[in-house]
Amino acid sequence: MRLHRPFPGGGSRHPGRFPQSGRKVFCADGHLCGRFTSILILQQLDIANFKNLRSLRLEGGGGFHFISGDNGAGKTNLLDCIYYLGITKSFAQQSEKELVSEGAGYFRLDAVFTEEDTQDQLVVKFQPPQTRSWSWNGRKYGRLLEHIGKIPVVLLAPEDVYQLIHAADARRKYLNQILVQTDRDYLEHLLAYNKLLKHRNAALRQMHLSGRADHQMLDALDHGLCQHASLLFEKRRDLSQLLEPLVCRYIDSISHSSQDAGLRYVSDAEADFPSRLLENRSRDLATMRTNSGIHKDRLDCLMEGRPIGQRGSQGQCKTFVAALKLAQFTCMNLAMGSSPIVLLDDIFAKLDANRVLQFAQLLESEGVGQCFITDTHRERVKRVGEMLGQQVKFHELEKGAWIHQQDA
Repeated sequence: MRLHRPFPGGGSRHPGRFPQSGRKVFCADGHLCGRFTSILILQQLDIANFKNLRSLRLEGGGGFHFISGDNGAGKTNLLDCIYYLGITKSFAQQSEKELVSEGAGYFRLDAVFTEEDTQDQLVVKFQPPQTRSWSWNGRKYGRLLEHIGKIPVVLLAPEDVYQLIHAADARRKYLNQILVQTDRDYLEHLLAYNKLLKHRNAALRQMHLSGRADHQMLDALDHGLCQHASLLFEKRRDLSQLLEPLVCRYIDSISHSSQDAGLRYVSDAEADFPSRLLENRSRDLATMRTNSGIHKDRLDCLMEGRPIGQRGSQGQCKTFVAALKLAQFTCMNLAMGSSPIVLLDDIFAKLDANRVLQFAQLLESEGVGQCFITDTHRERVKRVGEMLGQQVKFHELEKGAWIHQQDA
């Protein structure tokens, strides 16, 4: 469907040029960042026994899809289903067993995607405890990670508005969500690093409990961690440098004024990581965990040179989060040459209607191909939808079933 390619630019602040087709995209200083080349669209999705969606067909198509309904109607579950098709995991952090409808013995998802003149079918089946099948156009995957990146998605959930500002692990996850979908090498090295980290922490615990440190084993584990950390650090650093001018541009667009915003990436792997691991070994043995490494990286969100969580107003924090997600959309688009599917779950609960409209209009101006937005108020989404220029469709859910669908 598409080729993965690393972010261009070799660590410079601005990326290079992309093939001369599609619509132009400009960075904050007016430099050309890239061009969109194709649009991925979820055309149809048949859901059987996924949480409270026991039998549901979504007729997709390009443009904006506003999904309304009371709490518990299944809106978030529908977006989680689409996210799962892209990432192979639930954004609600539920196990696959928990995704099966109560009383059902399985779930099945049949999706049809189009991109330019290509049509692809994805079929996912899961039957507890561990019977899993993913097939792309009739061919089963040998390794599930082969699928990640074929259906790029960008998610903004209510909890992101707080966590992206105040939680360092949420910002690491933000970087990972971009890179694992756009760079296969990054995904492979991240999985290998995490596996070694798990083994090292288990070894530290065993050594602590036994009172005997196996430094030869720790030397070998440290060597492996450093090999993978070097590549992961470089790719995160390059991505952070690409994100910063985009985030600043989107903040200025949303706030209608120039703001002194920025991003700062801080990593243990930036200096002499092997020496850092060795220096911290005694502490690691005492605490039974690895206290340094790329799993401790920070992406600081700055306003006037200081973390925005310390000095930003509530409105500035919300604007910064919206800008981060818009920048994620653009970065993924540049890296993949295809517009990701955007999922905005219940964002009216955290962003006022004007910010949601601004967010949607900026997505529209950047060439979003398909966006799903959920809310509890039908009239509110209708007002926002009617102010957009793209194709708009309204859906209403009740107890996991459609009760109303119409084009704007």
